[in-house]
Amino acid sequence: MTAPTTPAGDKPLPTGWRGPVLPLNTPSGDMRQFMLADGAEPAIRPLPVALSAQDEMWDNHEGSRVVGLVTRAWVQDGHLWAEGPLDLDDTFGAEYARKLGNGFAGWVSADLSDISLEEIPLRSDKSEWAPNELAAAYSAFEEGTGDEPDVAGQLLRVHEWKLMGVTGVSSPAFETSRIEPVYGEEFGYGTSSAAEALAASAAKHSGAMIALVPSVEDCARLAIDGYEPADVLHTTLVFLGDAANWSPEQRDALEQAVRVLDFTCPLSGSVMGHAQFNPAGDEPCAVYLVEARGLSATQSCTYGAVADNVALPPIPEPYDTFLPHITAGYGLDVSKLAEVGPIRFDRIRLSFADTDVRDIPLEPVTASLVASSVVYDTADFTMPEPDELTALTVTDDGRVYGHLAQADSCHIGFADVCVSPPTSATGYAYFHQGEISTTDGPLPVGKLTLGTGHAGMRQAARAAAEHYDNTGTAVAVVRCTDGLWGPWLSGRILPGIDDDRIDELRRSGVSGDWRSIQRGSNKLELVAVLAVNVPGFPVPRTRALAASGMRSLIAAGIPPTRKRHDPPTAAKKSIDITHVRATALRKNRSQTAAQRVRAARLAAATRRVERLGKERRVRTPDGERRYGQPIESVIRGRGRLPSGPGNEPATEGVERRHILPEGIVIEGETPGGSPPRNTPKTADELRDLGLVAPAEDPDRYFDRDKKTRGKPERPETEVADWLRDQDIDVISVDEGNGALGKVPDSIAIASDQTVEIKTTTGGWRAVSERIVGGKEQSERVIVNATASNLTVEQAERGLRNGIRDAGAHLTEVVVIVSLAGDNRRGGRDVVLSWRHG
Repeated sequence: MTAPTTPAGDKPLPTGWRGPVLPLNTPSGDMRQFMLADGAEPAIRPLPVALSAQDEMWDNHEGSRVVGLVTRAWVQDGHLWAEGPLDLDDTFGAEYARKLGNGFAGWVSADLSDISLEEIPLRSDKSEWAPNELAAAYSAFEEGTGDEPDVAGQLLRVHEWKLMGVTGVSSPAFETSRIEPVYGEEFGYGTSSAAEALAASAAKHSGAMIALVPSVEDCARLAIDGYEPADVLHTTLVFLGDAANWSPEQRDALEQAVRVLDFTCPLSGSVMGHAQFNPAGDEPCAVYLVEARGLSATQSCTYGAVADNVALPPIPEPYDTFLPHITAGYGLDVSKLAEVGPIRFDRIRLSFADTDVRDIPLEPVTASLVASSVVYDTADFTMPEPDELTALTVTDDGRVYGHLAQADSCHIGFADVCVSPPTSATGYAYFHQGEISTTDGPLPVGKLTLGTGHAGMRQAARAAAEHYDNTGTAVAVVRCTDGLWGPWLSGRILPGIDDDRIDELRRSGVSGDWRSIQRGSNKLELVAVLAVNVPGFPVPRTRALAASGMRSLIAAGIPPTRKRHDPPTAAKKSIDITHVRATALRKNRSQTAAQRVRAARLAAATRRVERLGKERRVRTPDGERRYGQPIESVIRGRGRLPSGPGNEPATEGVERRHILPEGIVIEGETPGGSPPRNTPKTADELRDLGLVAPAEDPDRYFDRDKKTRGKPERPETEVADWLRDQDIDVISVDEGNGALGKVPDSIAIASDQTVEIKTTTGGWRAVSERIVGGKEQSERVIVNATASNLTVEQAERGLRNGIRDAGAHLTEVVVIVSLAGDNRRGGRDVVLSWRHG
């Protein structure tokens, strides 16, 4: 017996599809509920996104293949609806279309990202427990005055979500999620190819970029009537190539990579002139030339965020020279430009063909909290911690106090370890972002927010704080301190808050939001406190830990649901959150560094091969002295200037590569000093000696634990990671057990130059000594003094003294200090740099 067949052409295939893909505000069979407020727009990735289908029954939508597009999505009849074309040119897509047309397919499941959810305890009849009701029931049961509460499961209520695709399945979670075939219609872009659809949307401006955008006032001032509109004026930081090459997923990943940089303040500078670009080309344009403190560093960081991410498409090589400018108009005569003076950049913009534009504000973490005319009693914010764990309390006269979390409570996201709430290394400075007037003067405070959910767990600190500012209501201002029982809050209800809101606050528990503040740091800081429907006290428990590098920790508690006759769980091994994050961060850094080292080694090898075919000749008298050869002779070997008072290295005819980060530039010192006893070994010589670490383990030879004068130092691995954060990849060098003389600690891979890393916990003389000692190992020296108590002025004194003693034989010197004396306690790195030539 053979399977029935349908003669070709008997029934036309549908050209597209349409239907409900996700019920809203309705629980599914597996107890999930996706919420959307009346009149609110659903969150959707930039369209089109994929319609996929499974050819076999797999879990979690695995084994699915793209069969069409989602080109439109909207809310209708209590559902999220969607539609789009089917890919009839693809064999699998055409087969899915046939099944859909004949009724053998159509059940779908929505693919969602950026999810934030709440756990709601349920009774056996699926009804919900009210927070206070369940807490009271457990209290009565523990006291012997009531029955054991009926807790038979939980509902996962999803407050935040974003549609990123739709998948055809055989058994959807929601029985109403079924699409229908559509015949003879065109959808959205009228194409069955995602790349073609994106290209069509980019018909006018097909490029993609990361840019700095001036303030609205500055844009209005700089715009010229009839040319570039005010709302598109910008300074390009990174050109990303063709927008059609960037999928929706890659665009989201790029946005996240830029947000992780966590720029938190605007850039102030000036319009310093005008110019005509490309005057002889097809599109001459008039531009404003601009400058701003930190602009070049911002450009370098954003370029690094793209270049470091191997999941993103390749981008065009940038120009050798970054020339910040704002294009005022194409075909515009430069004489029409007249505006100069101050300018303020307050946004970073990701723009894909001008149709998908995403702005990231460069503003302080939070706005001001209260009117300056309100004066508070200081005692309300300095209330001492009681001798027991205390839930959030609101008194009749408006005082607010209580513990945010229990110090030794365990994070429920880990089955075999206990991760406790983080402590603050800054005195909760990142939470105390507002300021109020008190009887003792100004006082920094934070807000207690009501009426919103947690910010997305992959958002950076600034974006998270903005979420609470924009979506919730501040009902109280509080101070937070580390107490014996845990983080302790004390403060006061804000003026004008009505009784209903205060009652709602009393019915709520409190939840903290901890975020990573400094890029590359494994320390978390509290950035927000919000009231939640499910209370976390008397024993608060944290809800979720962000999976993306564990950059945030959100605390939300639920009442205990374990029944009294259940066996107790085994004791958990206690572990600090910083250790968990440090381990994940180290693994990620190692993998990224290895991949970048391979690519950089290949590029360096290519450059060496290219140089083999070129003859380098002595061109100047300095070169003649340096190499000991006559002018116009072919250079043999590296050569070095003979020593002598005031004798400086040649700057003409000799390649000088400035590769180390530039911070506060030290100038005005005459370099001097005697030559090193042994010529520092080059990168090629180190490779020939087999001293360079393999690409798979670039940190192999870095010191991880060192002490100077009995004081611990930041290990070389942390300095190497700091360099990588500055977009300088380094690989470690083995000392060869001392048998080969002094060797540098590392090689900067992309430039193929050696770098010596020195550390100190001493004073300014120790900085000078490290610089002098470093000349024996490399022309480039980094002195890491972050574990010392040096001020910037003392570090500069040590740097200048070291340059006078050894600078004639060095190319670059960098000294790093911390304003807090120890960067591991939250200090901010300050870089001082000196360059020769």
